[in-house]
Amino acid sequence: MNQEWVEPRGPQLPAAVTRVPLGVWPFIALALLEAFGQWDQIRSLQIGHPVDAAEAVIGAIGGLAVPLIGAALFLRHPSAHRIMPAITLGVVLLAALTLVDALRDVVLEGIVQSDVDVETATLASTGYSIIQALIRVFAVTYIAIGLDDARQFEDRTGASGVRSLLLLAALLAPAITAFVVWPWPQEHVVTTLLSLAAQVATNLAWTYLAWIAVRGWAAGEQPHVAWGLTAIVAAGNVLVTMLAAVLNLVVWVIGPTESQVPAVFEVYRLLLGVLAVLWVLLLVAFWLGLPSEGGLEPDVEQVT
Repeated sequence: MNQEWVEPRGPQLPAAVTRVPLGVWPFIALALLEAFGQWDQIRSLQIGHPVDAAEAVIGAIGGLAVPLIGAALFLRHPSAHRIMPAITLGVVLLAALTLVDALRDVVLEGIVQSDVDVETATLASTGYSIIQALIRVFAVTYIAIGLDDARQFEDRTGASGVRSLLLLAALLAPAITAFVVWPWPQEHVVTTLLSLAAQVATNLAWTYLAWIAVRGWAAGEQPHVAWGLTAIVAAGNVLVTMLAAVLNLVVWVIGPTESQVPAVFEVYRLLLGVLAVLWVLLLVAFWLGLPSEGGLEPDVEQVT
C-alpha cells in the first residue's frame, strides 16, 4: 500500500510570537536593554525612604516607555514604515535617544579620564547635551508632521490661543534661564548660548506637536482620547520646563537658605516625575492606535 510521504517540518515559533509584527521586535529588544540598565541603576541607589523608591520606579517606567512607543506604533500599524514614514522616523529617533542617554555617563567619564582641562570637559558635556537635544527635537517634530499628515477632518479651531500661550512659555523659559545665569563667564559664553538655543528648539518642537494635537483633537480625529493625550504630553513638557525656570528665578531672587534647599530639591524631583509620567501617557496614546489609518492608505499604483 502506497503511503504519501510528508516532508517533516522543522521547529516552529509559537503562534503568539509569529503574530507580532516584525517591526515591534527591535523596540522590544531596546526596551529590555533599558530595563536592565534601569534595574542596575536602582540597585546601586541607597533608598532610605518610600518616596525615594517611588521616584526611582517612576523614573524607570518613564525610561522604558520611550522605546516602547515604537513597539506600540508597529503593533497597531504593522505597515507604519510605509504609510506613516514621518511618525516612524520620529519613534526611531526616540528609541535612538534612549541609547544616547544611556551612553552619556560612559562617554563623558572617558573624556574626563583622558586628562583634559576643565574647559574642554565642560565643552564636551555641553556638546553631548546638544546632540541629545537635536535628536529629541527632530523626533518630536517628525511625529508632529506625521500626525498632521494623518488628519482626516478640517479644523474646528485654529487653537491660536493655545499656540500663543505655549509659544510664550517656550520662549520665556530660556529667557528666564539666561537672566538667572547672567553675567555669563567669558569662558562659558559659547556653551551658554548653545544650551539656550537647544532649550528654545526643544520647547518649540513640543509646542508644534501640542498645536497639531490640539487641532486634531478638536476636529474629532480618531482615536480621540489618544490625540488629547498627545496634546497633554506636548503641552506638559513645555509647562514643566517653564516651571523649572520659574523655580530657578525664585531661588535666585530670595536666595536659598539651608532650610529651603531640601524643599527646592523635592520640587525638582517632582517635576522629573511628571516628565516620566508624560512619556507613559505618550506610550498610551500610541497603544490606543494613534493615529487612525483612514487617511493614510498608500497609493494602489505604488503598491502594485
